[in-house]
Amino acid sequence: MSLPVMDTESSPSPVNHACASCKHQRKKCDSNCELAPYFPGSKYNEFQNAHKLFGVSNIVKIMSWIEPHQRQAAADSILIEGNAWKNDPVHGCYGVIKDLAAQVAFQEKQLSVVNQHLAFHKQQQKIKLEQDQSDYFSDLPDLPDELMGDVKVFERGHNYRPNLVGAADEERSFDMELRDEDENPSTSFNGQ
Repeated sequence: MSLPVMDTESSPSPVNHACASCKHQRKKCDSNCELAPYFPGSKYNEFQNAHKLFGVSNIVKIMSWIEPHQRQAAADSILIEGNAWKNDPVHGCYGVIKDLAAQVAFQEKQLSVVNQHLAFHKQQQKIKLEQDQSDYFSDLPDLPDELMGDVKVFERGHNYRPNLVGAADEERSFDMELRDEDENPSTSFNGQ
């Protein structure tokens, strides 16, 4: 059994797709249709929602009042508003805005909690580091008092022993003087 052969010359020509407004009004959409660029036929269901909210004549008026470079944004806004009222007939766009504001508030609270945890853990890490350092220095043995007795402490934090450890004679001892930072520190050797 063979399939019938279609005659391509007698087949109908491709259908001219009407815009959503013309499709709703069941009229032929021509090249002069003002709404065709903004409400294509693929958005017919969304246009139906906007039509129920605004009406076609009000949509045409709104679009004519708006400057040409802003008409696409206005058309998108009209479709979004129509869908919002279909999904939430009580609150419409206000319901969407209220839900988004609640989500933002929730996320801000979550961020605050995370920042508090982060600050807590940074503080704990700092305390642990300080404890580790103090444990390190506490493990060092104490030096005997006879070694520490001769150490002099100055206001600038320099510690030194006035005599060389194990020096056999006094001739090798030295004195250190602290001078202003402009001058070079000097060391004078007694003896040679």
